[in-house]
Amino acid sequence: MKKILFLMCTVISIYFISCKEEPSSIDCDMEGIKVFKKTYGPDSVITIYPVITTNNYDFCDSMVWDTIASDWVQPYILDPSKKCTEEVALEYIRQGNDTACPCRENPNKHNDQINSKFVIDGIEKFKSNHLFIKVPGDTIKIRRYVDYTNEGNVFQGYVATDTSLGYYKEYNARVLKSGIYEYELILFKDPEHQVPFDTIANRFVIITSKYRDHNSNCKDKAREKNDPLLK
Repeated sequence: MKKILFLMCTVISIYFISCKEEPSSIDCDMEGIKVFKKTYGPDSVITIYPVITTNNYDFCDSMVWDTIASDWVQPYILDPSKKCTEEVALEYIRQGNDTACPCRENPNKHNDQINSKFVIDGIEKFKSNHLFIKVPGDTIKIRRYVDYTNEGNVFQGYVATDTSLGYYKEYNARVLKSGIYEYELILFKDPEHQVPFDTIANRFVIITSKYRDHNSNCKDKAREKNDPLLK
């Protein structure tokens, strides 16, 4: 029952996030965005970079059938013959064909892999941890991680659109809006996660390509300074 309630709350939270207005511009200094660094010992230093420029892809309004793999492929792994503009797709639909090109060219497309994930340098020294991602002022966690690392299932600015299909399925996800979010990292002394010894909570920012000219004072907070989206 608790799991069902959590999934319902998560879906509701994601719905409100998607309806939330994006800011007209983002000033990282004004928003209190800053790199966090803390030393726990000679070889144990945590550094958290609070700027993500999310990879954003072309998208499909339905799954695309791969005739070679005989399977439905992820929305952003596209068959070029299935991709078209909204205008062309609409014309096909008017003709009664809604399967000719289910994929769309994304005006907000960006996928150079730079600053594309939430990086915690030094987290390998603190293998027992919990990481929560949430919206400021909201107690609902939109992403939860146990024993977070910088590889594998990392936070890349995506949330599930339907948690009943598998919370972390990439084909069942969408990009969060540009704006300010919060993280909470809890470090534990034991692998059973029973004895916490520190909690780090702060703000971070997600910037998509349409904010290329509408952000300021963010480049110096990013891990990779050569990001073309950041000012």
